[in-house]
Formats: sequence, C-alpha cells, structure tokens
Amino acid sequence: MNIITEQNPIIHSFLSIQSNKQLLEQAMYYPTAQNKQKLNQAFQLFFLEARFTSYIASLIHFSAINYDKKNRLYKDRYQLIVDQNRDSDHASASIFPADTDTYHFVEQSWQQVMTEKRMYEAIEQLTSREQSILCYLYIYEMTEKEISTKLQVTQQAISKTKRLALKKLQTYLQCLE
Repeated sequence: MNIITEQNPIIHSFLSIQSNKQLLEQAMYYPTAQNKQKLNQAFQLFFLEARFTSYIASLIHFSAINYDKKNRLYKDRYQLIVDQNRDSDHASASIFPADTDTYHFVEQSWQQVMTEKRMYEAIEQLTSREQSILCYLYIYEMTEKEISTKLQVTQQAISKTKRLALKKLQTYLQCLE
C-alpha cells in the first residue's frame, strides 16, 4: 500500500485525511458494496476539489503573467517624463518654452530650445543619433514611423534608441540629485 501512495501523490493526499483513511480500512476489512460506494464517493469529491483547486491556481498564475505583460507594455509605451520630479505628483517646469512654436527649431540647437540647464547637460551626454531622434520626437512631434522613414531605418530601431536615450537621461538626472 505504501508503494501505491508514494507513486501517486493524489492518493497520498487523499489518505492523509483521517476520515478517508478510515473509509479505506472499512472497505478493505468489510468489503460491502456500501463501504466501497462511500470510499468511491469520498475519493471522487476529493479529486474534484483537487482538480478545481489546481485549475484556479493555474488560472491565477497565468492571469498574473498576462497582467505583468500588459503592465510592461504600458510602461514601455508611456515612459516617465525625464524632467519629472519623482517626489511630487506633477512635473517640474517644462523643458521647452510654452510660448514657442515647436516647428521653428529647424536650424536651432538644443541649447537654444532648452530652458533648464540640467536637462541640456543631460542631453549633451547622448550620442548625436539619440539627440536627433529625441529632437524629431519631442520638438518636431514626429511619430516613430515618420522618423524611421526619414532616417531609413526600422521603426523598432527608432523605438529602441528612444528607450535607451530616455533611460540614459533619467539615470544622468538621478545622479545629479
């Protein structure tokens, strides 16, 4: 009997309950149809509960995975604003002057556009490619698809460069704090 319970964990779990163990002993010592029926019904109920518990556990597990995927996708799409103060609920002063038209910066440098010195210094740490992509995105308000067409690279390359540049800016600004 021990060999059977060691090989099958569901039977081992079933027999670990004292009342089920008594039902098995009754069915073995007094093998009447009624005792066998009681044991069979108890095992069926136990097995149904075990399957249901397993189903709920796997449902929770996969729901948590899907939630995490959606949450990561959301965070990748809507990244934090790099000049945002983490201690407050609102962003600090905007890095761009509010009264300027963003499409007139064609021949201007970052220094002429920036109003915050720390942000300008952070942007100077980026490569020229990263700077130009951020310029197209945030000054000219172009989409990643438009930039990829203009620079003749894939949209994924633009997205990756943007993500890495924003991460560099965020790290640099955090080091200054």
